[in-house]
Parts: sequence; C-alpha cells; structure tokens
Amino acid sequence: VRLPGRPDESVSALCWCAAPASSELLAACAWDGTVRIWSVCAAASAPLARRGGAAHVATYSHEMAALAAAFAPQGGILFSGGADAAVRSFELSTGGLSAVGSHGGPVVAVATAEPHPSMVLSASLDKTVAVWDPRASSGAGAKPASTVALPERALCLDLRWPHALVGTGAAAAGAQLIDLRYAPGEAKPLKLHQSVSRFPPRSVALFPGGEGFCAGSHDGRVAVHFHSSSAGGPAGAAAAASARAAVMA
Repeated sequence: VRLPGRPDESVSALCWCAAPASSELLAACAWDGTVRIWSVCAAASAPLARRGGAAHVATYSHEMAALAAAFAPQGGILFSGGADAAVRSFELSTGGLSAVGSHGGPVVAVATAEPHPSMVLSASLDKTVAVWDPRASSGAGAKPASTVALPERALCLDLRWPHALVGTGAAAAGAQLIDLRYAPGEAKPLKLHQSVSRFPPRSVALFPGGEGFCAGSHDGRVAVHFHSSSAGGPAGAAAAASARAAVMA
C-alpha cells in the first residue's frame, strides 16, 4: 500500500487503530515534526476498488520532532508526544488540536488503555511517567493527575491495565513496573535477563494476561520473561526481582 502525503523525513513511530469494519487508521510520527493519519482499506467487506488503498485523513505538527503516538481506545482521538516536551491530542471528527500537558524533556512514548478511555500515559527523558486526564484539565501548563519518578530517563513504555512497564536509559535500571491503581505510583524494578541487560531496552511489552513481559535490546535480541507463579503476578515478580526467560536472537 502506498500512502499519499508521506512525511519529508524519517518516521520515528507508527500506531494502528481498529476503525469501522471497512478500514483501519494508521498514524505516523516523523522527525520533521509532523503526525500524519491515513485510513487504510483492508477489510474484505470494503468495496473491491478500495481494498488495499489508503486515503490521507489529517496532518498536524509538533514544534520539534514527533516521537510517539497512541489512539484513544474508541479511535476518535490521537494522542502524541514529541521532542518539544508536549503531549497533544487531535480529534479526528473536528480536526481540533489540543495541548494535554508537557514534560521537562522530550516525550518518547504515550499509551492508552481500554478500561480507562480517558486516561493517557506519557513517558519522558525527564525521568518521569505522567498520567493525564484530558477531561479535567488541558493546556501547556496543565498538571498531570499523577506523576511517577524513574531512576533513569524513560526510553519505551507499554500499558496493560492495571500495570505500566517502562524501559529506562540505564541497563542496570532495567525495566520499571508501575501499578496504576495506586496514586502517587511507585516504580518497581524488574530484573532483565542477562542477554538483554548489556544495553538499555529498545522496547518492552507486557503480556495481555499479566504472566510476564518481553524486552527487546538494541543488539537484536528479545528476552521473554515469565513471572514466577509463587510471586503473585507482576508486582510479586518485581519484589522478587527474578523471572524465567527465553531468549530469541
């Protein structure tokens, strides 16, 4: 599929959103500061002439490189973060662009969760993860509902309610687990397998059922960590700081 109106510079992040049965939405963040959204017609129920096609929906910009994006669970709003330290929201139906809030450094990841569609998480190089509720307040000076301090700058983020997993910029700090049911939250370290602990994690992903997580390294390895059944789930595994792991190179 060739996408019309592609960005002028390299793409820094992609995210998908399931839309109505005939299409899907794709968003791309780029180093030129733009965030572009397309409707990609892929479903079998779409007219034959439209299958495999794509239509440009909207483009908006950050003041500096756009680094991360995530659709709201309902699909009507896209949240994004950038090197300008801003978290922004774009409403697809109206084209309205709003400031959700800001960090003290570049925003490298944003995430949403279906059980709480009004909640937005953002992770930043300022060593914090912020929890936002755009309904309560918005704008560059808005305060987050909660802020979690990290031992090192954040590099990546995954959210599976009620837990968020953050990969940090120091290999020794590993991954940090946050239980979002408590505010203010506290980041608890999860020990990474030695095969991926030589470098800061490039990506992290929680298992949907909470049985473990994956961590990807800059040297091309992925470690699949399984929580000990006696540890009582992710929080227990964080306290035990141990996990069984399978490694894929």
